[in-house]
Amino acid sequence: MNYTFLLSLACTIIGGLLFVVQGGFFNGIGYSFKRFFARVSKNGAYAYELDGNLEFIQAPTYSFTYPLLIAGTLGCLITTILSVVLY
Repeated sequence: MNYTFLLSLACTIIGGLLFVVQGGFFNGIGYSFKRFFARVSKNGAYAYELDGNLEFIQAPTYSFTYPLLIAGTLGCLITTILSVVLY
């Protein structure tokens, strides 16, 4: 039962991480790095002067985020309830 809980906990953590990434939490950081490197390098500064616009980075989408998150959460809850009832 311990290994089942650890496996479902890992699924919950991975699903939560994918949920955060999919929500666009790190888009601003990626845009800042892109803007910084465009201004620091000579080629990037030249391209920025010509274009003047950097596109905003879009967050990736994953089709298995919600099933992984739901399965991991249910697994954690079920094994926690079973361990309290049986032990």
